[in-house]
Amino acid sequence: MGLRRNLGAEYSPTLFLASLGNGGMAVGFYVYLHFMIKHMKITVAGHDKPVTVPMAEFNAVKQALTGGDMVTSVLVGLALAGILFFAARHYFFLIWNLSELKIFKQTPAYEAMLNSNREISLASIPLTLGMSINVFFVLAAVFVPGVWSIVEYLFPGALL
Repeated sequence: MGLRRNLGAEYSPTLFLASLGNGGMAVGFYVYLHFMIKHMKITVAGHDKPVTVPMAEFNAVKQALTGGDMVTSVLVGLALAGILFFAARHYFFLIWNLSELKIFKQTPAYEAMLNSNREISLASIPLTLGMSINVFFVLAAVFVPGVWSIVEYLFPGALL
């Protein structure tokens, strides 16, 4: 991806929406995956019966990818490819935007933006950073074995 660098005064915070959209697509492919697979039942301390994991997680994805019928396996593979592709683009555009924003803040155009109605474009930054947390959770759920057993420790970190 040959993006221009050092845009300076030409930069706009609305370019964060490129990262936001790619993150949304990664999460969208996860939602497709979520409805394609059978959710696992696991034993949880304090429960007499196995509990169904309410999300598409590594073990269920692995089982659907390797133990299901051919159509399901292909669709699960495509969903995983979509998640990886759009997650990579999300973080690529996020890093690019953060570096360009740093440069943009040193220009008179940034001060002019702050004193105009265009200041609202800065709202795209926290939206995109929030999406980064969603993309992280999707990647962890699908590609990290056993993450569901420690998920209660991940949520406070996400709130920070």
